[in-house]
Amino acid sequence: MINYRNLIILLSFLFCLSCKGEPEKIQSAQVETLEAKDIADVSAVCSGRIIDSGDGVISEYGIEVKMDGSYKKYPHSFSSGNEFGVTLTGLTPEYTYQYRAYINDGNIQYGSEKSFTTLPSIEYTATLDQESIATHSAVVLFTFTDRLKEWGVFYSEGKPTVNDPVKKEFAKAALTLEELKSGTHYNLLPYVKDKQDKISYLPEIAFTTVKEKDVCVINGRSYVVDTLQNKRRVGDGTIYYSIALAEYPLKVYVLEVDLTDPTVQIETCLAKDSAVATERPTKMVERKKKEGYNVVGAINGDFYFYQDPVEIGIPRSGQFHQNKMVTNPTGRAGFVLGGDGKPYIDRVDFKGTLKKGSESTSIHTVNMLRLESNDKLTPNLMTLYTSAFGNTTSTTPGGTKVVVRPKVGTDFFFTANKDFECIVEEIYDNPGRSRIPKGHAVLHGRGTSADFLKQLNVKDEVTLSLKTDLRSAPDLLLDFKEMVGGSDNIILKNGVRAEGDDLYNPRTGIGYSKDKTKVYLMVVDGRQTDSKGCGMKDFGEIFRSAGAWNAVNLDGGGSSVMIVNDQIVNKPSDGSVRAVGNGVLITSQKK
Repeated sequence: MINYRNLIILLSFLFCLSCKGEPEKIQSAQVETLEAKDIADVSAVCSGRIIDSGDGVISEYGIEVKMDGSYKKYPHSFSSGNEFGVTLTGLTPEYTYQYRAYINDGNIQYGSEKSFTTLPSIEYTATLDQESIATHSAVVLFTFTDRLKEWGVFYSEGKPTVNDPVKKEFAKAALTLEELKSGTHYNLLPYVKDKQDKISYLPEIAFTTVKEKDVCVINGRSYVVDTLQNKRRVGDGTIYYSIALAEYPLKVYVLEVDLTDPTVQIETCLAKDSAVATERPTKMVERKKKEGYNVVGAINGDFYFYQDPVEIGIPRSGQFHQNKMVTNPTGRAGFVLGGDGKPYIDRVDFKGTLKKGSESTSIHTVNMLRLESNDKLTPNLMTLYTSAFGNTTSTTPGGTKVVVRPKVGTDFFFTANKDFECIVEEIYDNPGRSRIPKGHAVLHGRGTSADFLKQLNVKDEVTLSLKTDLRSAPDLLLDFKEMVGGSDNIILKNGVRAEGDDLYNPRTGIGYSKDKTKVYLMVVDGRQTDSKGCGMKDFGEIFRSAGAWNAVNLDGGGSSVMIVNDQIVNKPSDGSVRAVGNGVLITSQKK
């Protein structure tokens, strides 16, 4: 008998099987790799796009970057819509990286592999466009701004900080500062912000805006000042600029030295390091640099003897160099830098004395063969020759010579206002040129001075005294560190034009401010169509317009020259740099 119940169950099962189709398929997420952007030297942005989110649950997506042959995952750090990306940092400059987008919904899917190459490493800079400096504006030039998001400067009249006013730029490499005050010194703190918002601060910049309608008053007349070269820092504590007075006409060159800056020094310089020599100031600069110093600026110095070959180059007003008396002051006007670091301008007097027991006589000159102020003394002159003169004395014949050595120590260091105890080593009739033994000095007496020397004996103890004074304030200054003279004309005294001629000539001078914190070295061109030169009194007023309170005239004419960082900035009237007896240098500490 047929079992109908089982048959019905079998038919139902077969019916169900016929109704069931293929198993339903699950769609996976899809992703594509986008091109890298914001590529820099150590960073880049890599992106991807989800083109199909699929039927599963997405647990992760981001960028894989091939590192050392294998891929390293970087989960997305930002997303917008269906796009996402990663900012890669710490990359190697000039290196090619492979990368791909990925997505994980249980199964990891990848976009196509792409690559990018980082840029070469760079150093951002910000520099001032010197030609752009005006009365109320200036331009700062930035480099590699295509790699930056933002750049700018904080600016202040004092030390700049991030709390000062700021000018920002987002497009142009040239950033223009506007609405500045005229004739004002500004300090800038430049910065750059890269595309990853990293901020870097660059070296500070300093400049002074041009004064509005500058005038220079000379002898009651106002001359409009045209700027030839804007004020700029040329070395430690030193500013240089040049101007023209077209109506005069005159070209003026100025070095301004800040004596409060301990890294900068003003010192005199001897031609060929000898009292008897001439040399171009350019060569003096070269020799100083070989000693390891940075020479910021230089000018010519004193008038010098040139009539007699044996005294060629000897400074006519006297000179001190690094506290040593090179030649004695002669009563002429000069610039003095004291051991206290302060400047003085005055006539400087000298009184030398040779003592033996209770007897004494005058030492009239040090390394100088005659006194212009008293030629009658020449037949009875007493001269002290030191190592600054050279290895031998002059060829001047006649009289008596005495060789002395220090009682204590092995060498002399002849400076102002000290007594030097000596031992007589040798006495002889002067044959003319004779040797100055190392560590010794030689006294040469003529006439009555020779009579005094002849009374001495070998091994006698004698004392040399080199009294030096500012004429207007005797005993005020005992330590003379540097001294240079000129024409014996104080051209500016307490802010008032003072001494000198009214002849139009090239000029060189030196002065200082009322508070004695700044020294001004100045040269004017002359004997040229666009700069005829000036008189000494007018020169004093030009010093006053620069900020000086006192100033003295140095050697001028064809000797006048100014050197700034190895460049001759003026136009010497001879057509070339003249060899002179000494100069003034601005130096900074050894490199």
